[in-house]
Amino acid sequence: MRSLKYLFIAFFIIFSAFPSHEASAAEESKTMEVKLKNYLGNQTSVKLTATGDYRTSGGETFIKEGEELTLKMESGKLGVYKDSKKMGSDASLKIIPVKQDALLSINGRPYTGSFLFTVEGGYIRPINHVYIEDYLKGVVPREMPALWHSEALKAQAIAARTYALRHQSTLIDDTVSYQVYGGADGHYQSNSAN
Repeated sequence: MRSLKYLFIAFFIIFSAFPSHEASAAEESKTMEVKLKNYLGNQTSVKLTATGDYRTSGGETFIKEGEELTLKMESGKLGVYKDSKKMGSDASLKIIPVKQDALLSINGRPYTGSFLFTVEGGYIRPINHVYIEDYLKGVVPREMPALWHSEALKAQAIAARTYALRHQSTLIDDTVSYQVYGGADGHYQSNSAN
C-alpha cells in the first residue's frame, strides 16, 4: 500500500512538470519572423498595395486601403514613392496593420502581419512578422500540393507547425533552407488541414 502511495506521488510530480494545453495554445499565438527572399528575389524596387490601412511604428499612416506605393533603393536607403512623387526616405521602415485582417501585397503577392523593410546587399529585403497560424497557411500548400489527400495535408501541417515552433525565436527565410512560405496566397483545402 505504501508503494502505491509513492507511485501516485511520483505520477503527480511528473505530470505537473508538463505544461498544460493552455500554455501550448498561448505559445502557438506567437509570431514568426520570415525574411522574404524566395518569391521576391533581389529587387531594387517593389510595389506595395494594401487591403487595409498600415501605420508606421511611430503611429503615422503609411499606406491606406487601396493605395499603391513603390519602395526604391536609393544610395543605400529606401525611397518611398506615391505615383511618381517621393514621400520620404529612410534606412529601414517598419509598418503595422491597423486591423489584423489587412493584407499587404508585395509585387502582387499578399501577406498578413507587419513588416520591416531593410536594405540587404543593395536590395530591398522585407521581413514579415506573422502569426504562426497565418504562417502555416502560407507554408503547407508550398511544401505539398494542396490537392493531395486531407490526411497527408494534416501530416504536413503537423510537421510544418513543429518546425515553426522550433524556429520561433530565429529569423528564417521563405526558401527551402527553412520552409517555403507563400504568404496569404494559400489554398482552402490545405488551410482546413491546419
